Amino acid sequence: MYKILRIICCVICALILAACIFIFVYLGVIWGLCSVVAAAAFFALTMLFKGLQEDYEKKHPKEQPPEDKED
Repeated sequence: MYKILRIICCVICALILAACIFIFVYLGVIWGLCSVVAAAAFFALTMLFKGLQEDYEKKHPKEQPPEDKED
């Protein structure tokens, strides 16, 4: 679940940053700064979901399938 949210937030952040140049040119500095702040917020969410995913994986380790040992 956290992995999906992390990817979505990362893509939204990248799209906002790609649009920032056009926003600064066509809408002005105030709207451009608002878009940079929004991109920073989505980047922070990406990092938050990454940390939550790592904590979840530490608490719930995946069981490794038994390996066939040939002696």
